[in-house]
Amino acid sequence: MRGELVTETITLDEALELFNMPRTVGETDDFGIIKANYGRFGPYIQYGKKYVSLKEFTPEEVELDHALELIKAKEKFDAERIIKTFDDSEIQILNGRYGPYIWNGKKKGKGQKNITIKKVFGDKSPTDLTLKECQKAITAKPKAKVKKKKKVVKK
Repeated sequence: MRGELVTETITLDEALELFNMPRTVGETDDFGIIKANYGRFGPYIQYGKKYVSLKEFTPEEVELDHALELIKAKEKFDAERIIKTFDDSEIQILNGRYGPYIWNGKKKGKGQKNITIKKVFGDKSPTDLTLKECQKAITAKPKAKVKKKKKVVKK
């Protein structure tokens, strides 16, 4: 239930409105049916199998033109995320929250590796990396951290 609604003060109309979710915002040729709803992490718009968070509007308030703006911004962000792909491999160079990184193509779990380019290659441009360099960075073992021994103080 939404944050401003309390079970003691909710009216019948407000309660019935909650059952009308997900609300169909509209339909376009490019994105298909666009729906608005409340989810675990707050209000969102759904188009196909993709989702966009609603920050300024609630699912009841959002209109088709604003939903399309948010969807186009998300599509642009997703398109700019991929920096480089290699034809013979699942390895990709992606633009992430902390800068460009190498992704080995495996989903979350055992075997997934995300290697930050700046840590391994320094100031080298991500577009200049070759497939062999990326494979070598993925298979390389991380450097073992050397722990300093604490000095024992005699009493």
